[in-house]
Amino acid sequence: MTLHHIKATKDIVKKFYNLLNENGILCVMELDKEDGKFHMNEIDFDGHNGFEHNEMEEAFENTGFKNIRSETFYQDKKIYKDIIIPYSMFYAVGKK
Repeated sequence: MTLHHIKATKDIVKKFYNLLNENGILCVMELDKEDGKFHMNEIDFDGHNGFEHNEMEEAFENTGFKNIRSETFYQDKKIYKDIIIPYSMFYAVGKK
């Protein structure tokens, strides 16, 4: 749940790849793409509004990861100023 705060997502995925041992596995958990309401209470938020699965899978694949998969595993709602904000999270995993 950190990558959506980082502008250069592809660059950080490459750094993670380089830090892994051969056959190492990277697993990230992130927000599914949403309309921006999840961070509406954070005035200075300048990140991503989550990701489409294929965006993350492409970042993994273009870096060199194999056996890539992703799946939404969690759905919930949060409340901000009486506004109900549904959101979901997914994992993406790949092997070096």
